[in-house]
Amino acid sequence: MQRSNLKNIFIAFAYLILALFLLSRSANQLALTDNHAPPEVLQSVLQGNNSQTLDHFTPPRVQPRLAPKTATFQVTYNPAVCGSVTPWPAEAQVAFEYALSIWETLIQSQVPIRVDACWQPLPGTALGSARATNLYDDFAATPRPNTWYVNALADALSGQDISPQETDIFANFNSSLTNWYFGTDGQVGASEFDFVTVVLHEVGHGLGLIGSMEQVTVPPSVFTQGFWGGGSGRPFAYDLLAEDVFGRQLTDQSAYQNPSTFLSFQLTGGNIFLDSPQIRGANNNQAAEIFAPNSWVQGASFVHIDEAIYSGTPNGLMTPSLNIGEAVHDPGPIAMAILESIGWSQTANSGPIQFDEFVYLPLVIK
Repeated sequence: MQRSNLKNIFIAFAYLILALFLLSRSANQLALTDNHAPPEVLQSVLQGNNSQTLDHFTPPRVQPRLAPKTATFQVTYNPAVCGSVTPWPAEAQVAFEYALSIWETLIQSQVPIRVDACWQPLPGTALGSARATNLYDDFAATPRPNTWYVNALADALSGQDISPQETDIFANFNSSLTNWYFGTDGQVGASEFDFVTVVLHEVGHGLGLIGSMEQVTVPPSVFTQGFWGGGSGRPFAYDLLAEDVFGRQLTDQSAYQNPSTFLSFQLTGGNIFLDSPQIRGANNNQAAEIFAPNSWVQGASFVHIDEAIYSGTPNGLMTPSLNIGEAVHDPGPIAMAILESIGWSQTANSGPIQFDEFVYLPLVIK
């Protein structure tokens, strides 16, 4: 009986080794083939949070109408690629263009940045979603070889429109919500979602606040694998800023093989950070903590900074959810430092915030 048990254990162990071998082989074929084709850019999603605690307003560091424009955005509302849509409200378009005018004073590009904006129902509590439409590597003036850059940044760095027939950012906004606030003054009601904030957030993703890290399951295994590069074998510029608590880059394959269960574990449970001299300069000489909950959340994990740490602060724009009653009309020092780290040239207006933060308490009439 004892020998039979040992035999069964040995057989089970052998099957486990074989499964891990097949998993490693198939996953490596998926991840490490340098096919020089840009991977798909996944949508990043901003969720709405109805548990309002405090009306909070972070104003823009300069009024857009008073600051020189150093970039230009061009918007197409409800292009054919959107599919079935609802007509854009005029006040939503005004708020949208106000949000873009803030970005136009903070980054520099000689090439117009084109945005396709869809007004349509989104699932669940999603307020908006966005992605860059394409990626480029090894172009003229590329900061790092073998690295993917979103098309708006690639255009800005090269000083020319690499793909003139292509839009740069594709974004969706939830037409089903009945409690949008479309004003541009930040005076959002205690039960409303500030539309300017959502547009600023989604455009930030399209400008490069986006990475390729994700969790995948490669059959026949049921174990998740941490994975980056989307099958190209090349990281996004944002990916190169990510590190663990010991300062090891998540793209360092001597520490984290791509793909691997070890990387998968690292992507959840906290303790991953974005780090660069610019980020430390904007964050009290500390790396910025990435949103990495215990369970992977597609569209939220890795591509936002941590909700618990930064929500309700001047860095709150690029957290994964927005509270009712919250307005953030500035990207914040950390987001601007991330953009500078991946290659964006910034203006004098994108330096440290020079204002006192305003907090508005709900008005209760008795």
